[in-house]
Amino acid sequence: ERVLSTKKQELKNYIEIALTSVAPALASRMGDAATEAKIADEVKSLLGRISFTEDGYFFIYDMNGVSIMHPRQSWREGENWLNVRDKDGVYLIRDLIAAARAGGGFVQYYWERPTTGKRARKISYAVSIERFGWMLGTGVYIDEIDELVAALRSDVEDRVRAIFIVISLIVAASVTGVGLLVSGLAYRETSFANTALRH
Repeated sequence: ERVLSTKKQELKNYIEIALTSVAPALASRMGDAATEAKIADEVKSLLGRISFTEDGYFFIYDMNGVSIMHPRQSWREGENWLNVRDKDGVYLIRDLIAAARAGGGFVQYYWERPTTGKRARKISYAVSIERFGWMLGTGVYIDEIDELVAALRSDVEDRVRAIFIVISLIVAASVTGVGLLVSGLAYRETSFANTALRH
């Protein structure tokens, strides 16, 4: 749960970085249709070049569900995906748009992972770019989180095992030391007693 919470915060940070990178373009003076189209293309180009892992990228849909930009699956662009559902029945694009309209939010769903071509659970964060009526999102695949948790758990287990071995060696050394001390004392007492008897 802590790892998932950390990943959620990372997604928010990635979105902030992305918005900062295109802020000058978004803040520029409104122009005619041709100017707006040029600025929109510039924003898409900038966001399309940003990535943070092999499967970490940004995607854009308009508020009607049409894919505007998907750098890993460009064949989706220009098509309407508003009614697409994952295997659990989640209307993921609708939910992402709703999250963006609400000021930003998270959605979990199954999606095709570009590097494997297989469906995997994903959590995404989406916000709106009001100037163009877009939903901007990014996400992380849950199996990456599972792998990270497994690696952390393995590391902890290795450390616990190492500590246990060290403690065992210390205990063994202590027991051996006490045993030798007791033996030494017993020997001295026996020697003293024998000396006393001879006198």
